[in-house]
Amino acid sequence: MRVITIAWRKSSVILIIFALLLAVGSIGTSLGVAAAKLISGKADVEININGGDTAGGELVFRDSQGEDVPWYPGLEKKGTIRINNNAFQRVKIHSLGMTMKLNDPDKYDLFADNMHFTIKKGRILDFDSTPLYEGKLRGFLYQENNQQYTGLPVSLVINRYDYLDLEYAVTMDLDATNEMQGLVAEWVFTINMNEEGGSNSNRPKSNRNKDSGSQADSHHWAHDCIKTLIAHGILIPDPDGSVRPDDFITRAETADLLGRALHLKELKGSKTVYLDDDQLPEWARGYIAACYEAGVMVGYEMYPGREFRPDKFTPREELCCVFVRAFKKELSGDLDLTFNDTGDISGWALNHVKAAIQNGIMEGYPDNTFKPKQPMTRAEAFTIVCKLLGYHVEHM
Repeated sequence: MRVITIAWRKSSVILIIFALLLAVGSIGTSLGVAAAKLISGKADVEININGGDTAGGELVFRDSQGEDVPWYPGLEKKGTIRINNNAFQRVKIHSLGMTMKLNDPDKYDLFADNMHFTIKKGRILDFDSTPLYEGKLRGFLYQENNQQYTGLPVSLVINRYDYLDLEYAVTMDLDATNEMQGLVAEWVFTINMNEEGGSNSNRPKSNRNKDSGSQADSHHWAHDCIKTLIAHGILIPDPDGSVRPDDFITRAETADLLGRALHLKELKGSKTVYLDDDQLPEWARGYIAACYEAGVMVGYEMYPGREFRPDKFTPREELCCVFVRAFKKELSGDLDLTFNDTGDISGWALNHVKAAIQNGIMEGYPDNTFKPKQPMTRAEAFTIVCKLLGYHVEHM
């Protein structure tokens, strides 16, 4: 076991790293990792951000009974991490990921495709029902300068003197074979964060004239759609004239975009139905409320109500639901999806994904994947709206 500590540097990106040696014997033998029973309110690993050092710790895996039992296909093991923010101001987590080294590099894809990974945020014993990520381990893996393994982009803010808990789970797939025998994997869990000096939640609306200037790179593939949406007052550039086409789109930005595209009336000045109402940015609040009233974006069910999560990057499967509801597209009959990762599409989103594919709203990637949990860029969202409104079709 090796644990890496990286010093905190004000206003700079840091990595919190945990190293885990994971050995797979024959199916039915135990995984060589110590396990600990869940103690109410206590995480397996605690990270303190205190203006000094940020330390890593040992990842823990246990089954539902809190035991380190032998691995077998279908078995799920879990662990928890608590991040305490004792820094000078709130911090924002920008990405999560896992790097992996195998004793047999040729079986990297085999391992990545036979282990299922899930991660949730919240509090111990009260984690969100909707995971930050759920799918094959490969979708959470990170390799530097490798577009196939980019980790998971997130937008998670931890206020000063507050904390965030993460629950991670790994499941051996039911169809795992003896080819997994003898593999030894070193996993490094990374959390990328920095001090939060500002975000989209504080972005004021632009006061630029909708016809002013060129707010998008004329060489960008989505330039025509961006220019058209600006001209119609659907896309409002930032105060500096930028539209950040390659940034991932947040839920607040999605509501703002769709509210204008659908010509919804902004519902300003009243408290919304969301439990996180105090976190809704003022520039998007009116359209967030309008999208809820129109049934376009309904939020996440959380006892005793629901949350909107304005800064959360919007996954492709969620946007399928939003676009299908917004533009009243329906699934005619049924559609057999043949993507390699069809099984990664959440059950609640499946019919909306089918409707989006059938109606030409979205499509898969050249490698025959759909990547349902991958966030969508702003440019991708712009072109979909542009096409649905009948302004352009050539970009989709």
